[in-house]
Amino acid sequence: DGLPLMSGRGPESPAAGLGEFSQIYPGQQSMQLLLCYNDRAGLYLATHDSGMHVKTFACAKPADGSAFPVMSIAHHSPEVAGEPVALPYDTVVGVFHGDWYDGAGLYRAWARQQWWCAKKLAERDIGPTLRHGFGVWQMSNYHIPKLKLNHSLNQIAGEVNALSRDIGVPLLALIFNFEKGGAWTGPKGFFPPREGERAFRAAMKKLRAAGNRGFVYMPGGNWYVAIDSYDPPFDSRAAFEKQGRTSGVVAADGTVQIASWYAGWHCARLCPTKKFTREMTADLLVGAVRRGCPVVQIDNFPCGGPDACFGADHGHPRGYGPWYTRAWLDILADVRRRAKAVDRDCMISTEGVAETYIPHLDLYDHRGGNMEYFGHRGDNDPMHGEVIPLFQYVYGGYIGAYTAAYPECNRPEVLYWTRCLGKSLAQGVVPTGGRYWPEPKQSNPVTLAFYKTVVRAARDCWKYIMFGEMLKPPAIKVPTIEAAYLRFTGECLDHLLPHNRHVVTDAAVQHSAWRADDGSFGWIFANVSQEEVRFPVTLTAPGATGARFDVHIRTGGRRRSLWRGATLPRRTRVVCPPLSV
Repeated sequence: DGLPLMSGRGPESPAAGLGEFSQIYPGQQSMQLLLCYNDRAGLYLATHDSGMHVKTFACAKPADGSAFPVMSIAHHSPEVAGEPVALPYDTVVGVFHGDWYDGAGLYRAWARQQWWCAKKLAERDIGPTLRHGFGVWQMSNYHIPKLKLNHSLNQIAGEVNALSRDIGVPLLALIFNFEKGGAWTGPKGFFPPREGERAFRAAMKKLRAAGNRGFVYMPGGNWYVAIDSYDPPFDSRAAFEKQGRTSGVVAADGTVQIASWYAGWHCARLCPTKKFTREMTADLLVGAVRRGCPVVQIDNFPCGGPDACFGADHGHPRGYGPWYTRAWLDILADVRRRAKAVDRDCMISTEGVAETYIPHLDLYDHRGGNMEYFGHRGDNDPMHGEVIPLFQYVYGGYIGAYTAAYPECNRPEVLYWTRCLGKSLAQGVVPTGGRYWPEPKQSNPVTLAFYKTVVRAARDCWKYIMFGEMLKPPAIKVPTIEAAYLRFTGECLDHLLPHNRHVVTDAAVQHSAWRADDGSFGWIFANVSQEEVRFPVTLTAPGATGARFDVHIRTGGRRRSLWRGATLPRRTRVVCPPLSV
C-alpha cells in the first residue's frame, strides 16, 4: 500500500506500526524544511526564518482514511508573561514537481540569501590544511568501559604518518578516548590526557612534523557528571554541585535535570548564556589547540539542542527562544577567535549541524555513509529509509563535512565499509577510516586499499567536494549490492554479536555532480562493489549552454582525455573497475 512501515533495529527489519519522526530546530533539525512527493507532485512545507526561532518539524502517521503522512511544524515561542505570541517569519506551503532535488532547490534559493551564507567557506579564515585537502583516520587511545590502553599516542601518530606517506595525502588523526577520566568525561575528566601531557604533546608534534594534524572531541554544552559503568568509575558529582549546577539548564519545575542514555552515564545540559559555559568551552577547545592539537569537535552540539531553560537568574526569556542560538553564536565566535590566535590552521567541527552556525564552523560530523551502523536513525524511522545529501545540496561550498561514528577498516565485512567510503565521497564528505576497536588488530586489506583510493580521489576533487556546489546528478542504471553489518548501539559491548547482523541494499556505484567556483564541472562515480560495472551516462553543464569543455577522466591517479572542446550535454559510457573511483 506504499505506507512507510516502522523499522526495527535495522532499516530492513519491520516492527509493528508505521514510521514517524520529529526533530527540533535549530539543532536536531538542521534546516527548516519538509518535503513529501511522488511521481505526480510534491508538497513543500518550510519556514523562511532568519531569526533562529525554535520549531519542531514532524512527520506523523497518516490520519484516518489518508494515504499520506501528516507533516507539521510546531512553533515554540518564548514564555514572556503579558506579551502576545507573534511569529515574525513566514511559514511557506507550496507545490513542486520532480524529486527532492527540485523541492530542496526552492529552499536553497531562499537559504543562500540569508546572513549565514554571507561568505563561502573559501572566503573565510580557514587554514592551509582545510584549503588544500586531507583524509581522516580514527583510532582509540584507551578502550571503554574498562579503561585499558588500546593504542598508545605514539603508536597512533606513527601509524597515521606511515599511512599518510603511503597515500600521499595529509591525514587528521582522530584520537578517541584520550581523556583523563575516560571517553566523554569532560569537563572535569578531560585534561590532562590519561597517557600524560608529555605523551600527548609529543604525539601532536610527531604528527605535525610529517604534515598531519591531531583531532579530538570535547563536550559541547554538557557536563558529564559521572559514568558508573567505567572501570574505574568516573565521578565528578562534587565538582558539579560546586561549579556546574548553577549553570545547568533549568526545567520548568525549577530543577536541573541529570540525564542518562547509556548504562551508568549521567550528564547535565549547560545553559549557553552562563559565563561558565563559555569559559568551559574555551578552556577545553583552546586547551587542545595549545597542546598542539588544532582540530577539535564540539561534540553533543548542536544535535543536543536547543534547550528550553527556565533559569530565573540566567538573563534570558523563559523557555525556548532565539536567545539559545544567539548565545551559542557568541561562544563559537569567541572560541574561534581565541583558537585562531594560537594556531591559524585550527578547525572547529560539531556533531551534526544547523544552518545558523555555518559562519563559525569549518566541518561537521556526517554519518550518511554508515547511518545504519551508528548514525542518528531511530528504531521507529520509516523502514528502508534512504540517506540523501540534503544539507550538502543546499549548503555545499559553505561548510565542510567528514565521515564520523566509527568507520572501521579492520572489520571482516567488506561491502558495508567500502559502501561507507564511496557513499561518503559521492555525498561530498571527507572520507574517514580507522581502527577504533582493539580486535581485529590489523586492518582488513581490501577495505584499507579502498580507503587509500578514496582519500586520493577526495584530494583530487577537493575543489568540488569542499568548495563546490552540488548539482542534481545524471541518471544511471547500475546493479545493487547487499551489504551486511553488525550494528553498534553505543554500549561498546555489542558490535560483534551475531544477532545484531543486518543487511542494507544500495547502488553498486555511488555518484554525484558538482560545479566548482572556477566554473568547471565534475562528476564522481565510486564503484563500491567487487565487480566491474559499465553504464551509459549523459553529462550536462547546467547554466553553461553553448560553452565548450575539455573533459577528462581520472581513475587510480591516471588522467586521460575524453573530449576536447565539447559542448554538453553529451552521452558517454563509463567503465568502473571493482572498488574504484
